[in-house]
Amino acid sequence: MNKFSSFISQHSSLRRKRSFTLIELLVVIAIIAILAGMLLPALNKAKQRAWAVKCTSNFNGSGRALAFYADDNDSYFPRRNGNSFFKYNTTPPTVDDPSKSFAANMTSYWPGLKSNMYYGAIGRKAKKSSPYACPAAKASEATDSGENQTWKKLDYYYTQGYNMMFADLSKGFPDFKSSRWHHPSRLMTMTDSTSDQIHHKDPFLRSKNRMEARHSGGLNVLFGDGHVGYHRRGEIPDEAKITGVKMKAFYYSLSETSSWY
Repeated sequence: MNKFSSFISQHSSLRRKRSFTLIELLVVIAIIAILAGMLLPALNKAKQRAWAVKCTSNFNGSGRALAFYADDNDSYFPRRNGNSFFKYNTTPPTVDDPSKSFAANMTSYWPGLKSNMYYGAIGRKAKKSSPYACPAAKASEATDSGENQTWKKLDYYYTQGYNMMFADLSKGFPDFKSSRWHHPSRLMTMTDSTSDQIHHKDPFLRSKNRMEARHSGGLNVLFGDGHVGYHRRGEIPDEAKITGVKMKAFYYSLSETSSWY
């Protein structure tokens, strides 16, 4: 009987030794929390980087689409006319009748774009998000500014914007013809935005027609020669604050200067 009691005592002692105390459990939990705190920022940076890479790929696709359009239209880039740039568009005037223009279906230049989508737009309800929408974009970008009405009433907002100069017909289309551009590698054609077009004054103003530096304080820019560059917000010229010609190559296709910062 004494031997049995001794066995039970030893077995109970071994069981107690295998158990974690409350303090040990708290230490383990604390270590896990510290490791998670160290890893989460790194994982978030990796996610942000992946989004930026996907966005760059989208802009590369935009560059190809615009180049194909220009090839089909005597080197003219598409005229932005309301939302039509992202679905249907108007080609430049014809030689026979410069005052006349014709509709061109833009959907063929954006593979995978469906009738309930706008190119590069985030949608909801009846509107679906485009496969070309920036993955880093959030609905809050629209609801804190003038895009709020588009988001609430029309159920979509853009994540890529077109240079507003391609909406100006006052000069008779010279800015649209890419073969006339002086410095295409310095000319912004599209960039991260919350609107379908980008203004050259106050480009980050919290209203309509603004850029959005959603990639770690910077944004992707598609240039006239088709390459995509990443630029910090402070590198983007603002003609509301800067005068002269240094920045004009960024917005104006016929600018004589190649410098913009």
